[in-house]
Amino acid sequence: MNAFTRFFTDLTPLKSLKLTGEMNRGILLSAVKRHGCKLRELIIMPQLNMYKTDSDTGYNPCIRLHKDDIHQIHKLTPSLQALTIPIPRTKSDGPELEMYQALSQCKGIRNLRILLDCSMPWVVNHQDEFCLIDKHDSQLWCYPTEDAFYPAEDASFGSFENELCDPENVWGPGCPRRGHIRDNLLNAAVDEKLASSIWDDFRVLTFDVYGTLIDWEGGMLAALQPLLDSNNRTDFTRKHLLDVYHELEAAQQKKTPDMPYYQLVATIHPQIASKLGLAAPTAEASKAFGDSVGRWPAFPDSVEALRRLSKFYKLVVLSNVDRESFSRSNAGPLDGVPFDLVITAQDVGSYKPDQRNFTYMIQKVKEIFGVEKDGILQTAQSQFHDHHPAKEAGIKSSWIVRPGAVMGNRDVEIYDWKFDTLGQMADALEKELA
Repeated sequence: MNAFTRFFTDLTPLKSLKLTGEMNRGILLSAVKRHGCKLRELIIMPQLNMYKTDSDTGYNPCIRLHKDDIHQIHKLTPSLQALTIPIPRTKSDGPELEMYQALSQCKGIRNLRILLDCSMPWVVNHQDEFCLIDKHDSQLWCYPTEDAFYPAEDASFGSFENELCDPENVWGPGCPRRGHIRDNLLNAAVDEKLASSIWDDFRVLTFDVYGTLIDWEGGMLAALQPLLDSNNRTDFTRKHLLDVYHELEAAQQKKTPDMPYYQLVATIHPQIASKLGLAAPTAEASKAFGDSVGRWPAFPDSVEALRRLSKFYKLVVLSNVDRESFSRSNAGPLDGVPFDLVITAQDVGSYKPDQRNFTYMIQKVKEIFGVEKDGILQTAQSQFHDHHPAKEAGIKSSWIVRPGAVMGNRDVEIYDWKFDTLGQMADALEKELA
């Protein structure tokens, strides 16, 4: 053990490391501690010597990893991108699933290879063995007695299942019974529970933009101010103005689902004036109101939080605007943050909360990224436009509250995670991965 530790310690930190052969936890961790700061690739392939033992490792020097090992490896290898790791296959029981869940937190890994260990620990009776010491290498070698080749009958097996499999031609450390072979075949199968445990992790964040990333309410009210000024009205409350806008916008979206958003905003401008008892605006004023969408400001935390989240997830826009308005917002207030996919209401031909928007998004995400809806997290402020329809579509969601927001609220609040700001969501993610 000490020789192995010294060997790994003396080496200059490596970017790629493959550990194979007989090892215990001390050997593994000494190597990872020394080289983890530089590692980009780590391959762990312990091998079992059924008969060998020594004073350091004890019988069977091959380790079987568990979730705590994965957490420690992740903590010691901040730059790791490729990992090959063995996992004991135990019919998707709790400890096995915990290992997959631990792997799901290793967000920096881009290439994960899992070696399912479907070995049969019952084939050797470790108590029925005799040992001798080889004087040449000072190792203790253990050999099974004849009885060790024949595991005890299992009370849960029938007579056929308890029959030994080819006992006359057995070679190696055990002769299984027929029931053992059946159980091992079942254990080796990748069932639905196993597959979902490995891959049940969010890989795509889908974002509402206006109200979540862009200050929809503040931007709209600023653009509405010329109408109020021209009528010398200062008596409307913020909530009343937002309620009027939201009511008229939702009705128009339902009436003309294929109308580009900037035109829709221009269309409801005179409706807002009428609803508020104001003089009708000019066509030019209404056009200016619609054209303001691309200039509405971003929330202060949006750009930085998006850049941080992009290190771990694909970022997808699912917005109720048109392509031109979003392009202007992305180039301006959102400072050119790159998105992996942009879906607007104009692309779909309908506006959220219409289920067609979510169906379209789910199909595109699967087509482009190969991600099912279980791997999608809808990230949004509006309960009306996003969280309620996302739940109906079978998508989990993260509610970005934006305290003080008025439009899109519902009496029943639906969400799986809740944060006041997108920045807080990014903080929580980075803390979890630390």
